[in-house]
Amino acid sequence: SDESNDGSTLVIDEERSTGLIGYGPYLFLVKIGGNLSLSIFVFCVVFALLGKLGNVLLMEFLGKWGEANVIAEMIGSPLTWPEQRHYVTNYAYYGIVTVALLLSQRALAVVHGIICARSIHNKMLDHILKAPTSWFDVTPLGRVINRFTGDISIADQGVSTIAAIILCLGIDVLFNL
Repeated sequence: SDESNDGSTLVIDEERSTGLIGYGPYLFLVKIGGNLSLSIFVFCVVFALLGKLGNVLLMEFLGKWGEANVIAEMIGSPLTWPEQRHYVTNYAYYGIVTVALLLSQRALAVVHGIICARSIHNKMLDHILKAPTSWFDVTPLGRVINRFTGDISIADQGVSTIAAIILCLGIDVLFNL
């Protein structure tokens, strides 16, 4: 607020920032859960990258399979069932591994979000419980509740999932250049 508090106002208007959010809050959410949270975040990103690599390899393998079919048809000798089974089996294996990596990444992202949200909630609650009673006189209950729900919802949005998506999009750009 633009006016200075002369002591006659019990509740002071809360300041609000607008604009883009920097990297600071996201780095804070990655670090807040401690070493376990950080290692889960790293594994989450690694699994996302491996899943993306698996997807690229799947597409490459599918291209080779199609190329083998075209060449076999051009020479008048279609692929035999054992040759086709080889391609189908390997494609299935690669697909299963890729899906397992991506599902693991999503599960780790959820666990990371839960750890971060729990840590944020516990730290906020600890600070609130240690606040002097005069603070409760001048701070509206709605403001406290909004702060709790707002900060925890950021962690619930999945910082690790957002980071993995950004990295995967970057990889897509590099592979498509």
